[in-house]
Amino acid sequence: MKKLLKLFFVYLLLLVFGFLIGFGFARLNLPVKNPFALSGFLMMLLWFLPALFLTVFFHELGHLILGLLTGYEFVSFRVLNRLIKKEDDRLVIKKFSLKGTLGQCLLLPTEKSLNHPFWYNFGGVFFNLIIFFSLIPLLFFVKSNLLFLPLLFTIVLNLLFAYINWAKTPGLTNDGNNYRELKKHPTSKASYYQLLRINHLLSNGDDLRNVEFTIAEDSLDLSKNIQVNYAMFLVLYYHLTFQMDKAKTLVDSIETNYPHKQSILGSMWLANKHFQDYYFEVAEKTEDKRLKLIFSDKNTDPGIALFHFYITYLNTGQYPTDLDELFQKNLKNSPNKGVIEPYLAFKSFLIDDVIKKQESIEQSI
Repeated sequence: MKKLLKLFFVYLLLLVFGFLIGFGFARLNLPVKNPFALSGFLMMLLWFLPALFLTVFFHELGHLILGLLTGYEFVSFRVLNRLIKKEDDRLVIKKFSLKGTLGQCLLLPTEKSLNHPFWYNFGGVFFNLIIFFSLIPLLFFVKSNLLFLPLLFTIVLNLLFAYINWAKTPGLTNDGNNYRELKKHPTSKASYYQLLRINHLLSNGDDLRNVEFTIAEDSLDLSKNIQVNYAMFLVLYYHLTFQMDKAKTLVDSIETNYPHKQSILGSMWLANKHFQDYYFEVAEKTEDKRLKLIFSDKNTDPGIALFHFYITYLNTGQYPTDLDELFQKNLKNSPNKGVIEPYLAFKSFLIDDVIKKQESIEQSI
């Protein structure tokens, strides 16, 4: 019965999308044979981008408002690569992006909010649906094509966002999957709240090396998205406290147990696995076509930039000044001040490791 209902909903959604697109073609008098001529494509692109920004903004605003109403406290709010965060009792704006996300609203759970995870998770979808149903009637009254096109894009994107963010899709870390998992698995719920608290501490400048990880590693089910996300934070903690063997053991466990290796979480595991292959001098390095894409994220993520720095230094024997500068830049732009000192210490640790490996090679010649 559930499968039939899901299939019905998907067909209904496709019907709605088909109607909106067909109505848009008719309203704009686009030629059926070549509706996407260069001029038309440029006009669509011109209006698509602000519609996308508004859709992401409304989605994250839903998380923010409904989260605050159910007892959470503000930490940060991001749309595309613009982030607003609370810093020293004032709001600051930073440029920051995170792979696989168009926006993010991080809040701090309180005693009042612990029994209300639904509205914080559903808030984004709820606001997207409100915008969708509120704007639909306007399609039939707007006269100007200049207003009609961004209106149509905003309507379609809000419906699409609502579906993508709540659909039950294996391996996808979306709002719906998060809520269903934390509702069903107590350890996932505990991990979820712990992750939010850790983000709050790091945003406030608390040193990650001093953060207490209250959920035991051996209690984690590494087939579950939220628990793997928590485990990846634990891997970072092990790296920044130079517990490399523990980090390797945990990454290997994720590799063995996590079923969705092509997902974004799978990519996080892969980057760490590739780095550890070099650190532990594994003969056959992890190879995957996604590695090139993952390491392109070195332009925003200080961890990925540091991995790239270490591997390049190890392979060439030449100090990669450009990657060091990139790492420093990414670290400065990070919204999490609590990782700055630990990462700098970890870089020194890795430089010492490269020098030792180089000396070992020279002595063996």
